[in-house]
Amino acid sequence: MQTKPNRLHAVTHAVVATSKQFFELPATTQVMPVAQLTQFVNQALAKQYLVTLHFQDGTTLSGRIVRPIGERFLIQAYHSNLVRVFALAELRYINRVAA
Repeated sequence: MQTKPNRLHAVTHAVVATSKQFFELPATTQVMPVAQLTQFVNQALAKQYLVTLHFQDGTTLSGRIVRPIGERFLIQAYHSNLVRVFALAELRYINRVAA
């Protein structure tokens, strides 16, 4: 006697797999010039934009750039107390998040 898989389980699995594909962000291979990174970071700092920073090591962090610390900047993660200090040399790409 064969047991048929539960249809609800199959549908749930399909919906989860489709949602993961839909919401998965494509990896950016672009690298912004340093002048453009400087301009975008300063603009995000001045206007308190919600941004996503793509770092050289492949990690991303979304939040608001809070303040400059010498040649570095402090970013606070969106809806979190997580903060990170970063330098422009660590960035690969920055983009504004629609809030």
